[in-house]
Formats: sequence, C-alpha cells, structure tokens
Amino acid sequence: MPLIESQVIRAFIRAELNIAERLFDLNNFIEDDSKEVILILTPDQKSKKEIRADWIVGIGSPTDERWKKFKLNMIISPDKVESLPAMLFAKMDEIDCVDAVVGAKEILFLGTKGSPGTSTLAWNYAGELARSGEKVLLAEENIHGAEGALFFGFDDQSRSTSTFAAITIRPNYDLLCNPLVRSIADITTPENWASLRRKFQELFLQIVVDGGALDLEGNLLLHSYFLNRAEKIFLIGQDDIFSLLRLKLMVDQIRDLNIDSKVRIVVNKSHANSKTKSQIRNQIVGTRELEVSFLPRADQLFAECVRDGLLVSEVKGRKAASISSLINGLGSFGGTSMNGDSVG
Repeated sequence: MPLIESQVIRAFIRAELNIAERLFDLNNFIEDDSKEVILILTPDQKSKKEIRADWIVGIGSPTDERWKKFKLNMIISPDKVESLPAMLFAKMDEIDCVDAVVGAKEILFLGTKGSPGTSTLAWNYAGELARSGEKVLLAEENIHGAEGALFFGFDDQSRSTSTFAAITIRPNYDLLCNPLVRSIADITTPENWASLRRKFQELFLQIVVDGGALDLEGNLLLHSYFLNRAEKIFLIGQDDIFSLLRLKLMVDQIRDLNIDSKVRIVVNKSHANSKTKSQIRNQIVGTRELEVSFLPRADQLFAECVRDGLLVSEVKGRKAASISSLINGLGSFGGTSMNGDSVG
C-alpha cells in the first residue's frame, strides 16, 4: 500500500524525530489549497489560514486555554513527546488500511507540460473501453482545468449538489469532472480521492484517471498516490526536445518509486521531426524494458472533435478510424486490445 504522509510528517522525520527542540509553524509547511493528513501544532500557532486535517495533534499542556481555537484529536505534553512517532506512524498505517483497492481497476494518464494530448487520449481511451461494453468512469483529476466537462458539453450550470456526482455522457461512460461538479478542495489529497473512490468502486469495471501534467518540481503527494494504485500508467509526450526530456525524467522518477504498475509511453510523432522512432525510444527508455507507442499528429481531427464534442470513434472518415484503432491498441501491453483483438 502507498504510504500517505503529510508535509509536516516529512519535516518531522527530517528533523530526526527531535520535535522537543523543533516546534512547527503551520505557515512553513502548507499552502493555501493544502489539506494535511496529520498536523502537529503548538498552542501559540498564529496561522490565519484555515486548518484542515484528518488528525490534529497538539503539543503542550492539556489545560491551556489557547487549544479552544483548534479541534484537536489529541494533546500530548512535551515530556511525553518521545512516544509521538509511534502514534503518528500507527495513524498513517490506519489510513492506508482503509483504502484497499477493490472493485474497478485504475488506469492513469500523465503528461509532460505543454499540452501533449494527455486529456484527449484519456477521454478517447475511456470511450474505446466503453464501446467494448465495459462500464467506465473517466475521473478528471487535472486540478488546473475542466476541459473534459467543457468538451462533452457541460458548463458551470451543470454543478451538482453532490460533490461525488458523476455525469453519464455516453453508454457505459460516466464523467467525474473538475471543477464543474467538484471543487478543487475535493480532489487535492489522497484521502479525499479514497473517500470518493469508495463510492464508485463497485459501479465500474475501469476508472480512467486524467491526471494532467506530472509536476516534477511540485508536491507529488496526489500523483504518487495514483501511481502506486494504477494497474496501467500512460506517460504522454510529443517528439520535441523539451517534451522528450521531460518524458525521460518522468520515466526515471516513476521507476524510482519501484511500483508494480505496467508503464507505457505514448509519443505524438510529428512528420516534420527527423528523429526516427528507434532514436526516440533509446533516448527515453534506453535499455529498460518499457513499451513505447507512437501516434501520428492528428491536430485537425482532434480540433474537429473538440469543436463538436465528439470522440474520435464518432467521427467519420478513414483517418478517424485509423486513430481510433491506434487508441484502442493502447489497451494491449503485448497482449490483447480492449475489444479482444490481437495487437502487434
């Protein structure tokens, strides 16, 4: 199971558990849109930000009147602080145990920066699964936009009173979008996604997660959570130098996690680029055994889809059929495609 840990806990560990000498200021460890699993506070906390956490620990005297402004789960005196690490790790284990992956399998799409087509491929991949008869949920976890909802024709008037609503957009194909149906606060932490997922785990065979761009420099807490749970991971990029470099960094970073997921790289290949497929493959994966797929640039076709709110499989024409077949083939990891056909 993936380890769920807060930024405060990581700082706590880096400080070699010597919290008797290091008391934490909330402002040093969270951002405005953060939600921590565990927070460690002192009664003189002066943060003006809203404090949201699953478990809040206070260090100080239980009779201190200043604790009244916090909703604490536990207060521990400084002289007993040595017992706190075991309590915190036990709490993290407890959080992990309630999030066993059951029901639907998760498929994660992540891309480089620069709009390499991550969302477009995720939407169409989910559509191909749905066409094969599987009940599919497309979960848009790209917290910086709601392109999926807009693509399928939903505007901000479509907001549901439930933060866990899913919109049926095609037969066998439901959309859980952000932020039109959910607020950003609903999806920025692993525990929120775990709560959301439990509501859907028995309703779908597959959950396709549009994770947006993998931010290599940012907080990878939510992305790491998805990476540790996904059965399949697609890393999407283009064949320009910048995108290929970021693809290689993504591959290196994901491999460092030692996850069991099947990883597949998808490169949108431009006819104008002189690099061969073998050159690109060697540049990204080297000697590692990773599958790399190449899709031809279909900007005009995708623009037509976006304009009309259609999936590629719903567009007439030989090129649309060819791209649809290639997207279908992404479901095979050297085996069978989404509809059971053998793929080379």
